[in-house]
Amino acid sequence: MPIKNPPTWPPIHRARRLMLAAGEVRDYWHKWFNAVDLWKITKGEGVNVAVLDTGIDEAHQCFKDGAIVKAIDCTGDRRFGYRDRNGHGTFCASVLGGRGDLQGVAPKCNLFVYKVLNNRGEGTGQDIARGIDQAVADGCHIVSMSLGSDFPDPQIQAAFKRAIAARRIMVAAAGNAGGIDTVGYPAAWAGHGAAGLDCIAVGAIDEFGQLAPFSSTGDQVDTVAPGARVLGAAVGGGYIRRDGTSMATPLVAGGLACAVAHHLKAGNHATPLETTAEAREHIKRSAKDAGQPGEDDEYGWGYFDPLTLVRNDIATPLEPAPVERQTITLPTPWGPVTIGMPALPTDKAQIDVGTIGFNW
Repeated sequence: MPIKNPPTWPPIHRARRLMLAAGEVRDYWHKWFNAVDLWKITKGEGVNVAVLDTGIDEAHQCFKDGAIVKAIDCTGDRRFGYRDRNGHGTFCASVLGGRGDLQGVAPKCNLFVYKVLNNRGEGTGQDIARGIDQAVADGCHIVSMSLGSDFPDPQIQAAFKRAIAARRIMVAAAGNAGGIDTVGYPAAWAGHGAAGLDCIAVGAIDEFGQLAPFSSTGDQVDTVAPGARVLGAAVGGGYIRRDGTSMATPLVAGGLACAVAHHLKAGNHATPLETTAEAREHIKRSAKDAGQPGEDDEYGWGYFDPLTLVRNDIATPLEPAPVERQTITLPTPWGPVTIGMPALPTDKAQIDVGTIGFNW
């Protein structure tokens, strides 16, 4: 079954090329995410992130300094290979991990690009499954998928199960159908851990924090991020603005890359962050509530907030190590009493009863 980008969703990826002056470029989502403060903590260093889309324009200024580690074609495009002739994949990769004038959320992450959609933005289940499997084989921690369909594909489903079993964080666009209960696949597999399937489903908001009218809703939605008039790289150079949950998805994937980078750097944590389910728990604790109190079908757990996610992680105390205990018997006026206490070093095994501090 062909998978389109967007699939049967309205074609709302309106693009307008912009002429911007050279130098640092900022979009509203940088302020929304408090990117400057986030980057003081982490820029996603050392995290491998897969972008499954229409390929990449690797010559764009956004991808300088080795941002793209690997780019391969899964569609059999003999003419263009992994190169992006559509623009969607280049845009998504730039807001996730761009390093040029316009920096992505995680500008120091390692981008792995898998062209799974053709130059019309369409793909087959076989090609997308191949991209997922290759991303897992290449050691990608996070897989970002700004694509979807109204119906589940068995080959993609099987690849998803393999990725979840391999402890990868899967992130996908909720869809652009608007309305009620319209989340597309693979995002609709969000929260189906019991079936070996899971995904972080991402909806879209505008610059004022309102749910974008095209954003699909349903109980699968985990969080929302900027997806209206988002600024990103255009094929051939320059920048454009696009609308869609496709734009919000790489922003969430990039924010998760920053959190994973912090975990990799800091080592031991009380709250692990390796799997999709663990990523959801971090989002639940850090997202800013929006819409109805608590989780709801439009905003999920609320606005995705990578800075709070990372700061919460920094402040999370480690669980105390289990205390080895020993049992000792003490003499009392009423006879021997057996008590439990922390094990003592061997050189302290002989203790005086008085040092315990009992008052008989």
